[in-house]
Amino acid sequence: KVYRTKVYEKQLELQDNFGNRADATGTFEVQSATLNGTYSGDVTGTVATGGTGLVPSQDDTGYGMMEYVAKVPAKTTRGTTPFAGDDTVEVVFSKAGVAKLPLTVTIPELPTLTSYAADIEQSAIPVNGEVALTLTRLDQSGKAYLSTEETIVTISGDVSPTIKYNDTANTSAGAIITGAKIDFEDGATQVNRRVLTISAGAKTGEFTLTFSKASDATVKAERKFTVTEKLVTTCAPGVLSACKTETECTTTGKGVWDAATSVCSVATTPTEPTSLGSTVIGKDGKVIETKTSFKGGVKIGDGALQGEATVPKGTKITIGATVTVDPAHVGKKAEKLMVALYQVPGAALFFMNDHGTWKAWNLSADGGLDIAGLAAAADAAALVDPLAIDVFTGTLDFPAGAKIWVYTGYRITETGDLEGALAFNPTPIKLTMGE
Repeated sequence: KVYRTKVYEKQLELQDNFGNRADATGTFEVQSATLNGTYSGDVTGTVATGGTGLVPSQDDTGYGMMEYVAKVPAKTTRGTTPFAGDDTVEVVFSKAGVAKLPLTVTIPELPTLTSYAADIEQSAIPVNGEVALTLTRLDQSGKAYLSTEETIVTISGDVSPTIKYNDTANTSAGAIITGAKIDFEDGATQVNRRVLTISAGAKTGEFTLTFSKASDATVKAERKFTVTEKLVTTCAPGVLSACKTETECTTTGKGVWDAATSVCSVATTPTEPTSLGSTVIGKDGKVIETKTSFKGGVKIGDGALQGEATVPKGTKITIGATVTVDPAHVGKKAEKLMVALYQVPGAALFFMNDHGTWKAWNLSADGGLDIAGLAAAADAAALVDPLAIDVFTGTLDFPAGAKIWVYTGYRITETGDLEGALAFNPTPIKLTMGE
C-alpha cells in the first residue's frame, strides 16, 4: 500500500520555538505510530527547499504544497489483519529548533463482500406470472460494493422457476440454473447489482432462491416464493403491488410511497455517508486532538450518498455532512461553516457561505486564506451531537469538467479555552460537472 497526503505551502510556515520564521532548508521525516506498529521500518520522505520557505510544487488548484509519500517497503513484516482507523503521524524536520508537525490520517477500512440485498416487489406469483428481483452486493457498512468474488445461486423447492437476466448486457444469456454463477459484469466493467426476471410455470407450490458468496456460503441472502392460482391481493412486505395507500405501503408493506404515481415500491438499501476525516485547529494555529468526525457526500436525485461523483447538468442534487461532535465541544456556542473550492483550467476560486449567500473568500495580505474573514453560514448556536450541516439542494449549471470541492465545519465562539477553535473535514466532498 502507498498512502499520500499533501500539506499546502500556503498553510505551512516553519517556526522555531520562539515563534520566529525558520529557514526551511533541509529534509523531513514522517513517523507513523500505527504503521510502524503494524509494519517494520520508518516511513520517510524528503522535500527540496531553499531560502526562507518551502519550494512548492503545483497542483490543479495553483497552490504550492509539499508532499510526502508514506510507503510500506516491500521487504517488511506485515500484520495479520488490515489496519483501519485514525493514524497519528508526525512530520519531523531536520532543521534544529523546528518543532514536530502533528497530523491525523484516517485510513478507511478495507471493504469486503459481507452481505446481499435481494429486493422484490412481491413474493407471491400467480401461475405463469413473473416478478423482478434486484440483487445487490454490500460491504460491511451496507454500501453497494463492487467485487470480483463469485456469487452462486441455489434453487430449491417443489416448483422449478425460470430465471433470466433483465438487462441489456445479458438478454441473450440463457436461463440461470441452480449452482450457476451470477454475472456481475457489463463487458469488462464490474457492476454491483443485477436485476433478474423470475417466471413461474403452470404448477402451484413453493421455491426458494439462495444467493451466496462462493468462498463463504454463510454470506448469503434467501428469498422464498409462493406460486398461487391467482395473485394475492393483501398488502404485505412481499406483495407491494397490493398496497393501495401511503399508510398501507409504509406501515404494512414497509415500502416507499410515490405520491405522484400512487405506486408502492421496495425501500432502497440504506447507505452510510463517506468518512471525511477531521481536523481541529485552535485560534493559535496549532492542531488540537479531537474526537470530532465528519461524514457526508452528494446525493444525485434519489440515489445513494457518494463522497465523490460526476453531476449531470440540470440534475437535482443534495450535498450535506453529519458531524459526530467531540463531547468536550457539545453544548458550546459555535457557528456552522461551509466552503467550496471551484476549479476550472487556469483558475481556482474559494467561496464561503455567508448566512445562506455564497460569496468569494479572498486571500489575506500574505497570500494565504483569510481565516479571520471566514463568514459563518448561520448564527452561533449550542453544538449538538450529531450535528447536521445541509450545504446545498438544487441544480448546478457550471461548465462540463468544472470541479467543486466542498468543506464543512464549525467554529466555537463561546468564551473559554476552546474559543476560536475551528473544526473541519480535511477530505472534501468532490463534484465534477458532467454534460
